[in-house]
Amino acid sequence: MYTLDKPEKIYNSRLSEVFGFLLLALSFATLLSLLSYDPLDPAWNVASARAKAINWIGSLGAWLSDGLFQIFGLSAFFIPLLLTSIGWRTLRKQELNLLQRRFLGLIMMLIALAGLFSIPQMPLYKENVRLGGVVGYLLANLLELWLNKTGTMLILGVFLTLSVMVITEFSFNALLDSTTTRSLVDLIVAAELGIRRQWTESKKIFLDWLNARRAEKEAARKATRQEAARKAQEAKEAAMREAEVLRQQQIAKIEKKIEEPSTATPIQKSYQPTAITEQIDIEQQLSNQTPVIAPAPVSSRSGRSPEQLEKIIYGEKQKPQQLNRFSITGAVAAVQQRAPEQAPDPVPPVRFERANRETIEELPVSTYQQLPEELPKPLARRFDTQLGQRQKVASKPATPNNYATDPEIDNMLQSASIERPPQEQEEEVRAVKRPTSFSDFVLPPLELLNEPSVKQEQDDEELWERAKLLAEKCKEFSVTGKIQEISPGPVVTTFQFKPDPGVKYSRVTSLVDDLCLALKAESIRIDRIPGKSTVGIEVPNVNREIIYLREIVESDKFHGISSPLTLALGKTIDGKTHVADLAKMPHLLIAGATGTGKSVCLNSVIVSILCKASPDEVKMIMVDPKRLELGLYEGIPHLLTPIVLEPKRASNALKWAVGEMENRYKMLAGHGVRNIDQYNQMVRMKQEEIPALHPDNIPLPLPYIVIIIDELADLMMVASKDVETSITRLAQMARAVGIHLIIATQRPSVDVITGLIKANFPSRISFRVSSKVDSRTILDTNGAETLLGQGDMLFLPPGTSRLVRVHGAYVGEAEIGKIVEHIKSQQKPCYDESIQASDEDTDSKEAGNAVKDELYEEALRIVCQMGRASTSVLQRRLRIGYGRAAAILDMMEREGFVGPPDGSKPRVVKQEAYNFLERLNQMHDE
Repeated sequence: MYTLDKPEKIYNSRLSEVFGFLLLALSFATLLSLLSYDPLDPAWNVASARAKAINWIGSLGAWLSDGLFQIFGLSAFFIPLLLTSIGWRTLRKQELNLLQRRFLGLIMMLIALAGLFSIPQMPLYKENVRLGGVVGYLLANLLELWLNKTGTMLILGVFLTLSVMVITEFSFNALLDSTTTRSLVDLIVAAELGIRRQWTESKKIFLDWLNARRAEKEAARKATRQEAARKAQEAKEAAMREAEVLRQQQIAKIEKKIEEPSTATPIQKSYQPTAITEQIDIEQQLSNQTPVIAPAPVSSRSGRSPEQLEKIIYGEKQKPQQLNRFSITGAVAAVQQRAPEQAPDPVPPVRFERANRETIEELPVSTYQQLPEELPKPLARRFDTQLGQRQKVASKPATPNNYATDPEIDNMLQSASIERPPQEQEEEVRAVKRPTSFSDFVLPPLELLNEPSVKQEQDDEELWERAKLLAEKCKEFSVTGKIQEISPGPVVTTFQFKPDPGVKYSRVTSLVDDLCLALKAESIRIDRIPGKSTVGIEVPNVNREIIYLREIVESDKFHGISSPLTLALGKTIDGKTHVADLAKMPHLLIAGATGTGKSVCLNSVIVSILCKASPDEVKMIMVDPKRLELGLYEGIPHLLTPIVLEPKRASNALKWAVGEMENRYKMLAGHGVRNIDQYNQMVRMKQEEIPALHPDNIPLPLPYIVIIIDELADLMMVASKDVETSITRLAQMARAVGIHLIIATQRPSVDVITGLIKANFPSRISFRVSSKVDSRTILDTNGAETLLGQGDMLFLPPGTSRLVRVHGAYVGEAEIGKIVEHIKSQQKPCYDESIQASDEDTDSKEAGNAVKDELYEEALRIVCQMGRASTSVLQRRLRIGYGRAAAILDMMEREGFVGPPDGSKPRVVKQEAYNFLERLNQMHDE
C-alpha cells in the first residue's frame, strides 16, 4: 500500500510547488506593474499616442495596473500581498485557510480601505484614477447619503478592524488581559499620581518661597525707610540745636556791645569780604583798599528786642527762619578760609560802623573749622560764584562700607572680618627638636631640604573688593545672606557665607560657575564648614604660595606623632599644617589626572617616611611600571628588593607580601599578641630581660612594610585578576601585621579602581580630575573636578566622610637626591631575591641545583652549530627521548644560552652560548 501511494504523493507535492512558485511570480509581476504605473500608457480607458507602454511589465502590466487602480485605488497594493501569502503556503504545502475564512477577511479589508481612501476625494495620478477606485467611490458615496463623513469613517473603520480580526486572529480580551498591558496601565497611573504629587509639592514650595521673599523685601524696605527717617530727624534736630546756640551767643554778644558806652577809634586794614557786608549796606565804602570808619557815640541802653537786633544784623530781606540752617560764625569762617594768599597772617578783630552808630565785631578765623552743611540761597550763590566749591571730606579707611554702595550689599558685608593665621605659631614650630639617630643610623638632616620663601600676604583692599563682588553676585541671583569671615590662605581664600533663613544650600552651590565669571577665577569650590552654620566659598588667590616640604617636616604636628609612618601632606586652606599617620589609615589610594601633582605627593610621602624612620623600622617595596618616578630611590637600605619594573614581577611581589602576611599572623598567634606594636613591645621587654649570654634566643622586632605602587593601571592591564586578589587580601588583613599599601593611578576608572579595591581603602587622596564621574569613582562624591591642580588635593581621612582640602607640599628632585645620598652613604641595601621570583623561577632554581645531563655539552655544540634549538633536533641527533631533550633545553634557558619557547618555532640561540662554547674549547685545548 505504501509503495502504491508514494508516486501520487510525490506528484501532488511537485504540483503544489509549481503552483506556489507561479503564484509568487504572479504577485511579484503585479507589484512591479503597480509600482511602474503611468497614466499615459494605453490601457482600458486611456487613449494614448504612445505606441508602446513604459510599464516595467509592458502592455500587460499597463492594462493590469490600470484595471486594479480603477477598481480598488491604492488598496490594489494589498492584492500582491494576498497572492504572495497563497503562493508561499502552496509552495510550503500548507493548508489554504485563506480560501475558507481569511480570503473573506482580505476582501473585506480591500473594500474597507478603498472606502476610507475615497473619503478625502483626492485624485491620484494626474486625476486619471481615484484614490479609492470605483469600488471605494461608490461605497463612500452610498454611506455618506445616510451617515455623512463621520459615520462613514466609523463604519468603515469597524469593517477594517473586523477584517484584521478575521485574518490575524486578533483578540481584544487577550490584549487587555496581557501582562504588558496591565503593567503599562499601572505605570501610567503611577506616573500620573507622581506628577500630580510633585506638582502640588513644587507649587507649595514656590508659593512659600515667594511669600517669604516678599515678606523679607517688605521688611527690608520698611527698615531702610525707618532708618533713613531716623537719621534725617536726628540731623535736623542737631542742626537746629547748633543754630539756636550760636544765635543766642551772637545776640548776647551784640547786645552787650551796644549797652557798653565806648568810642571807636579809626582802624586801617586791607579789606577782606565777609558774609555780613552784603547785609549792612557799606559796599560803597569798601571800594577803597584802606577804608576809614569814623567813630560814633553809642547809648548805654539800646532798648531793642531780639527780633530788632536780628533785623539789624541780617537786614530786612533776610528771614529769621533761615537761622536754623545758617550761622554768622560759619559764614565768617567760610569767607576767611577763602581769603587771598596776599594776607595769610591772622586777622585781628575789626569794627565796622553803620549809620545808626552800631558796632559789630568780627571774630578770629582760627575759632571756626568748617562750613555748615547748607547755606542760605543768597550766600550760597555768592560763595559759588566768587570763592569756588566747598572743601571735601577726607576719605575713610578701607572698610566694607566704603565699597558697598547698595544697602543690601552693605548689610551682607557689615559683619565680615578678615581672620589671618597667627604668625607666632610658625616660629614656635621651627624651634621644636627631634631625634636624629637610631643606634648606628643617622636620620637625614632637614637642612638638605630647601627653605621656604618669604610669604606675601594679600592686601585688605583686594579681599574687600572680592567680598563685594561675591555679595553682588549672590544678590543678583536672590541668594541672600551675610559674609561673616574672610580667611586668606596660601592658595585659596575662604569666604564664610551664612545664608538667610529659607535659602537652601543647593542654591548656594549652584552659583559656582557664575561666581567664577564674576571673580575671574579658574575654579571655585563651595562646601559646608564642619561645626559651623556657614558655607565656605573657596576662591583661588591671584598669587599662589608654594608650600615646601621642609615647613611640614619641621612642624610640631609632624614630630608630635610617634609613628614612623607619619606622612607630611601639606597645608589646609587656612594655612595650618596637615599630617597623617599611615598606620591608622591603614592604606592610602592616590588618584588624579596627569600633571596635577600626584607624583610630587608620592615623593613627599616617601621622603617624609625616610626623614623619620630608620631601615630597621620601615622596609619598602616599590613598584614602578612607568620606570620614571621611583628610580631616584634605587639603592636605599629601606628597600626589600630592587625597584620592580615589570608588571609580572610586581604580581609576584604582591603574592610574596600575601605569604609574608600569613607568616606574620602565625608568628603573632604563636606569641599571643594581636598586632605588630604589641609584638615589638614584647620583643623589647625580652631584650631587657634575657641576659647577653644567650643572644641567639633574643627575637628581633618586625619592621613595617610599605608597598608603594606608582601606576596601578599598568598592573591591572597585564594581570588584573592576580593583582586585584593580592591587593584585596592585603588591604583586608595586613594592617595588624604592619604591611601597608600606597597605590597611585592616573586613570581613575572602575576597571582600575574596582569595587573590592575601593572598599578596602577608606583613606583616599584625589587631585584634579576631568569629570564628576572620576571624582565619584575616587571619593564617592563630587568636588575633585573643581580643584586647581599643582598639588591641590581633597583628602578623605579614615573614619569620616568629610573631605579636607589640602595644598600638597613640594619637594624637588635635587632635594630627593640629597636625602638619598645621605641615606645610601650609611648602609647598603640587603635584597631578598625571592620577592620577585615566580613559582617557575623557584622550581627552575631547585632544578638547577641538580646534576647536569652528561649530554649537555654535546647538545650545546649541536645547538650552536644548527643556530637554533628545538627538542626534535636534539632527539634526532642525540637519539634520546622527548623528556630528556626538553630538560636539556630548559637547563640551557636557565643558563641564559637560549631564549624562551615561541610556539612551534625553534628557540633563539643567544651569544652567551657561543662564548661559553669557546671557553670550553680553550679549556679542552689546555
